[in-house]
Amino acid sequence: MPTEPHQLPVAQLDTVEPDSTILRRFEKWMLAGASTEQRSDPAHRERVRNVGIGTVVATAGFAGEAVEGLRIGVPVVVISGLAVATLFVATLLFLRSSQRFSLAGHIVLSGVFVATCSNLLFTGGFTNPAIVALFILPIGAAILIDVRASLG
Repeated sequence: MPTEPHQLPVAQLDTVEPDSTILRRFEKWMLAGASTEQRSDPAHRERVRNVGIGTVVATAGFAGEAVEGLRIGVPVVVISGLAVATLFVATLLFLRSSQRFSLAGHIVLSGVFVATCSNLLFTGGFTNPAIVALFILPIGAAILIDVRASLG
């Protein structure tokens, strides 16, 4: 019988002291659209938790980027930061209802790529040190999206 919180079915999560109450509530919220089989699969629940937390952190990061763009007076950075943060929230809602990780991953990485390119285009181009992000994005894509999902 599993004793770790991430190994228990969703219905039994309330009976175990979790690492964090917020994480438990977030996991239960994200699993609302999952089938019973998916809810009982520890690997699926861990994937939901990891993708959800990563998306929330990235949303906060791009919202912070929008605030920084407002502070320095570059409207394109504000618009792209808010657009990507909104896209991430919409992707999180889509992921909750559909549980389609590869499509959600494609949407998130596409949003990051478009935001990075637009920011580079309007804030210095090749002279901007953030150009390194264009080399890091494919590595992130390779890690987050498996080969089978990226081919079709």
